[in-house]
Amino acid sequence: MPDARVCRRVWWFNTMKIRISNIVLAAALAFIAPSISVAQSVPAASPLRYGIVLDCSASSGVDPDYFAAAAIELVSANRPTDRTFIMSFADKDSTTLEQVATDNKRYLHRALKRLPAAHGEAAIIDAVYLAAAEVLAPAANPNSALVLISDGDERSSTIKSDILLAYLRDKKIPVYVLAFANTVKKQHDPKHYEKAVEFLAMLANASGGKVVVAHTLDELKDHASDIAHLLQGR
Repeated sequence: MPDARVCRRVWWFNTMKIRISNIVLAAALAFIAPSISVAQSVPAASPLRYGIVLDCSASSGVDPDYFAAAAIELVSANRPTDRTFIMSFADKDSTTLEQVATDNKRYLHRALKRLPAAHGEAAIIDAVYLAAAEVLAPAANPNSALVLISDGDERSSTIKSDILLAYLRDKKIPVYVLAFANTVKKQHDPKHYEKAVEFLAMLANASGGKVVVAHTLDELKDHASDIAHLLQGR
């Protein structure tokens, strides 16, 4: 017959093994459970869908090729899942969808090399409003944005700025602005220049975007990469 002390030792040893196993299991579950919870609560990011809105107005005083070169730099930084459309504008009757949203960089480059010659008086507000409607088609995307490349010298829009801003805020569409307003400074008085810069800042800030200012035409391409980082860091 087994010794009673030996039986007690065996019982104690088996009990401790069970307790240790339970402690290890509980610790493992405590470590794993938060990871499972986080993985389930964070949805996969939606692909970026954005539109580039290019000022081709004669009133800007800038050859559209400079703005197009900056846009080419921007789309060249697109990730494989990013989709971009190209829209050009001049006066209130000259907003054109040059390229529908696509992830094909060759199509985007081709569209940007075929922009219309400079003409008309800029209707920036009208163009951004139309671009906002386009970026939501065919369905709203939580990862949508617009990029405006312009001097900010609004001339001929029929839509009021407060209507545009309310629409952008309601639809949660940020506008990132690549601004070159030096021609406004050269062609007009300081107040006109300040108004153009303030307009672009208001458009970006009120919509949740950012303004990047180029002080020379050569800086436009350099700052296009800054816009790309802002878009991809959202």
